[in-house]
Amino acid sequence: MALLGLILNAEHIPIIGRGIYTIAEAARLARVPAARINRWIGGYERDGVEYPPLWEPELRSSRHADLVFVSFADLMEARVIAAFYNHGVQIQTVRKAIEQAKDEFGIERPFATRKFQTDGKKIFIDIKNEIQRSNSLGSKDKIYLDIISSQLQFSSIVKPALKDVDFENNLATRWWPLGKNKTVVVDPSRSLGKPINSPTGVPIEALVGALDLTDKKPTESDFANVALLFDVSKRDVKEAFVFSEKFAA
Repeated sequence: MALLGLILNAEHIPIIGRGIYTIAEAARLARVPAARINRWIGGYERDGVEYPPLWEPELRSSRHADLVFVSFADLMEARVIAAFYNHGVQIQTVRKAIEQAKDEFGIERPFATRKFQTDGKKIFIDIKNEIQRSNSLGSKDKIYLDIISSQLQFSSIVKPALKDVDFENNLATRWWPLGKNKTVVVDPSRSLGKPINSPTGVPIEALVGALDLTDKKPTESDFANVALLFDVSKRDVKEAFVFSEKFAA
């Protein structure tokens, strides 16, 4: 990560406040395979057809093409796209929704906005109507789009991905992966967006690493010892452990 900072700073790409994640880190946090995120931001070829990226990542090095990192905004976008993908919405339909949402909202990461929670349903319904008029896609695509027609089902896809996200000026600014009543936070303005204990700023990785989970589950004594070591509460350490289990590689 230090190498990334040196490279991006040398290229005058601002990194402070954006969050920086490797593809592997982003995949773990978004809970999707790393290969899938690579396809989404790098494009891919299938059956002789070239599919362009769904979006351009913020932190791509212009001098080192193989160095691609994900920002916090990219991560939030990936989480919503993953939610649609997991509910059976075809990725080309998601692609069209991203393009339409960009035009509608005028921003590069439309899925990582508060407006998408309310206006996204209309975008997908417009796409569905366009498909039905053109009749250019098969019946399976129409079936997948039908899940967007119901307000209840649309909410069940989007809200779980964005309900624990803080917004400012409609843009995602902070994510509480275990819920807003817990202390684990992913905040691009702190520690380059790495998961931390919110009250103290201690990296979650450090708390979990100190538990020494090589061959056993942590005991109450383990939690207490780590809490004492880092001057945090035992609850903080337990939540760090829960996070590590939920977002395991």
